[in-house]
Amino acid sequence: MEIGDLVECKHGAEWQNNHQHSDRVKARKLGRKQDTFVGNAAAYMHRDEAYVVEAITETGGLKFRGFASPVSPSDVQTSTKPVYR
Repeated sequence: MEIGDLVECKHGAEWQNNHQHSDRVKARKLGRKQDTFVGNAAAYMHRDEAYVVEAITETGGLKFRGFASPVSPSDVQTSTKPVYR
């Protein structure tokens, strides 16, 4: 992936729901608010839109326009969906 590429989450709704559920469980164990804990950021990507890669972190994570957390490149694929953010 390079800066400017359009990408989308390559996983389906079931995968995202499973990761969101495990994040809620981990947040409770850590005593944190559920909305502030993100384990796998790709689980929170919208599936009906593409994201624009704005930056690549030192560890290889991808930063998207309009999306706060870095996402692993192994969880995304190139996209032809419309860009909403």
